[in-house]
Amino acid sequence: MADEAQIRAHPSGTTFVITYGGTAEVTDPSGRTVARHPGTASAAYTADGELLLLTTAGKLRRLPGQMAR
Repeated sequence: MADEAQIRAHPSGTTFVITYGGTAEVTDPSGRTVARHPGTASAAYTADGELLLLTTAGKLRRLPGQMAR
C-alpha cells in the first residue's frame, strides 16, 4: 500500500513534525516522538513556531510555540 509522509522543521531546528497516515508526530533531533496528534491530514510550523494542524475533518488546530515543541 502506497502512502506519503510530510516532514516540516520547527524554525529553531530543534523539533520536526512528520505527518503520515492520518497522524502527526512531533520528534526531537534524535527521532524520538515527543508528541502525537491523531486525526491530522497535514501540519506545518509558522515562522514564529506555532504548529498548525489540518485535521482529517477539515478543521484547523493551532498549537502555540511552546506546545508545538
